[in-house]
Amino acid sequence: MKKIAGLLALFALALAELAFASAVVTSTTGTVTAQIGTATPRVVRIGDRLNQGDTVVTGAASSVVMKFDDGQVAALTANSRMQITTYRYDQATQRGSSLLSLLSGAMRGITGMIGKNSPQNVSVRAATATIGIRG
Repeated sequence: MKKIAGLLALFALALAELAFASAVVTSTTGTVTAQIGTATPRVVRIGDRLNQGDTVVTGAASSVVMKFDDGQVAALTANSRMQITTYRYDQATQRGSSLLSLLSGAMRGITGMIGKNSPQNVSVRAATATIGIRG
C-alpha cells in the first residue's frame, strides 16, 4: 500500500510540474542561463522548461528560442534579458494571459492561441520597442 501511495505522489508531482510549465527551449546557441529571483543561474539547454518568474539571459554571440504551451514563440538575441513575468494558459479553453518583460537586448515574438482568442491578454513590456505586424 505504501508503494502505491508513493507512486501516486510522484505521479501527482509530475502532473503539477506539467501544469505550471510555461515554455520549452527549442534552440540555443552560446551561453544561455535562467534564474528565479536571486537564485543561482542555471544553464539552459534544448528541452528545458522555463516557468513564470524565470529570467532568461543570453551571453555574447548567444541566442535562445522558446515555445510556449499555447504555441507562442519568443526568441532572444545576444546580450538579452527577459523575464516571464506572467504566463497562464488553460488548454481546455485555449485562453490565458502572457506578460513578457524585455529587460535588455532584443526579442522577436509570434503570438499563439492566447493572442488569437484573447489578444488583450498578451503584453510585452520593454523600455523601447520597434514593432512589425504581419498578417
